[in-house]
Amino acid sequence: MRKFLFLLVFPGMLQAAEVFTDLTWATPTFKTDGTSLLASDILGYRVFESTDNLSYTQITDIPGSVTHTEIVGGAATSYTASYDLPIVETPYTYYYKVVVVANCYNQDGTTYECESTDSNVVQKSFLLESTAQPTAPGSVDGSMRCGPGCVVTEQPITGFNFNIDFNSGTLGTRVDDVNPIYDTFTSDAGGSFYTADVVAEGTQAAELNIAKGTEGSGSWGGILQFPDPLVQGDELWIRVKTYWPSTTTYLAESRLKFLRIRTESPTGINRGYNDWYINPEDRHPTPFQWIKEINDSWRYFGATTDKIAYDTWETYELYLKFDSVPSASGGTALVRMWKNGVLIGEITDVPTLQDAADLAKSFYLFTYWNHDAFQKLYELTAVPSTPFIPGEVVTGSISSNPVTLNVMDLTNNADLFVINNARNGIPDYVVGETVTGSTSGAIGVISAIKWASPYKDVRMYVDDIIVTTQTPASVDAAGNPIIGL
Repeated sequence: MRKFLFLLVFPGMLQAAEVFTDLTWATPTFKTDGTSLLASDILGYRVFESTDNLSYTQITDIPGSVTHTEIVGGAATSYTASYDLPIVETPYTYYYKVVVVANCYNQDGTTYECESTDSNVVQKSFLLESTAQPTAPGSVDGSMRCGPGCVVTEQPITGFNFNIDFNSGTLGTRVDDVNPIYDTFTSDAGGSFYTADVVAEGTQAAELNIAKGTEGSGSWGGILQFPDPLVQGDELWIRVKTYWPSTTTYLAESRLKFLRIRTESPTGINRGYNDWYINPEDRHPTPFQWIKEINDSWRYFGATTDKIAYDTWETYELYLKFDSVPSASGGTALVRMWKNGVLIGEITDVPTLQDAADLAKSFYLFTYWNHDAFQKLYELTAVPSTPFIPGEVVTGSISSNPVTLNVMDLTNNADLFVINNARNGIPDYVVGETVTGSTSGAIGVISAIKWASPYKDVRMYVDDIIVTTQTPASVDAAGNPIIGL
């Protein structure tokens, strides 16, 4: 039977350890008068424990008979006592003794239940040592000095450095649990939780969830507010490790927002995001796009081999130099992107601020599955006599400004899974509308919209996020500063 010690736990206090005592004994074969004790007369055993060898408590809880539920089974010759004990610097001491419970006989041959005298006492003393790693040194500081003939003048250091490794949060809780002891997201992580299921480093990561057909605003990913806004001339590095299980998808129409930096005017007006987008899988030869919103200059980057790989951890890194004038036009605005430590994109002809006075205020990881549902699954009123063909063009009869929709898959003949090629998902099929396949000639009537983008539940993982304004010590193959793997 396990014993629990309930106590208040304060920051820095060590956790409890599970401890076991394995007791064994020899089966008695004689009675006190020297006659034989039959095995069939042994009903069981009672085990007692004490911490002072004075007051004992019965601890067995394995049934041995109907009337005596605290008896170890009659054939038993061992018992394991277990405890959850706090790891402290003083030793623990436990004492144990055992009695046998058996049938004793009256002169008329009837039986009654009796106990033996106490066995010898076993004493066990022990110390508990934690196997955990030591905590990091605290309050590390330093000062500069030099020898004769020089003077050191320390320069002020500005900026910030976040290391969101997810190792300190409570499993199953949201990763925007702002805590002064460890770095977390600031907000909008309603579907992002601490997990130990899939981990890149340390003991924990973050699990990101979004239900099929939902936008996920405020739950898909998270937001990190900068402690101080970044201004023209500042630099920023962001590294994120991602894991996409093969059971999920990153197919979003027309693309999926990934790493984003929000910029604002000095009065708080949105001045557009610097956006790294993920192109839909198998829909574009180039895996990624970049845009500075409002400026609306799209840039594609990455090779086909740089597409997201499933069932493996990958490292993505982003660098921005903030300026309203691109470096190619005489300014300093510059964007670089890396995957697994290799440079896959460099943008020199797009500004990173709309105006020289604008500010970069926060980092967004995903944050929602785009605003508009481009993918939808429609239910038909009946199974068409001629089935639709995956890949054919399907046209609606009454949608405003009718457009064709491409059948990507058929869950069954009564479900139509399509991607709307029109921007913002307009026009859209409506309930009661007739749809016709251009190749098959199949005809169906829409009875319901079952769900929209994403077309399946999405669960993926992120870990080991670094967001910093401090120039990394490592460099890539071209000599560019990089956080690295």
